[in-house]
Amino acid sequence: MPPKRSIDWKSSTNVSSIGEQPDLSAKVEFLRQAESVPERTTRVEVIQTHRSWVFLTDRYAYKLKKPVRSSLFDFGTMEARRQNCHHEIRLNRRLAGNV
Repeated sequence: MPPKRSIDWKSSTNVSSIGEQPDLSAKVEFLRQAESVPERTTRVEVIQTHRSWVFLTDRYAYKLKKPVRSSLFDFGTMEARRQNCHHEIRLNRRLAGNV
C-alpha cells in the first residue's frame, strides 16, 4: 500500500493511481458517447475530479469512480468504489429524495 500523505484538493498529483488499467480509458471514452446511455440525450458533458469522472446528460448524471488512493480515501478495489457509491446515494437522498 502506498504511504499515507496529505492531499492538496486543488491538485490531482497527490492522488496515487492503483496500477495501470488499460480498459479504464476505453470505459471513459465509451461513456462520453451519447449512444452509450440508456436514455435519449443530445449531449454528454464530462467533468473530471480527483476521485471520479461525472458524465452529465440532458437528464441524468453518471459517475465512474477512479481506482485511486489517498490519505483520506481508498478506492483501490472495485468493492471499495461500490461501497462508496452506496454511501453517496444514502447521503444524497437527504437532499434529493428521487436519487
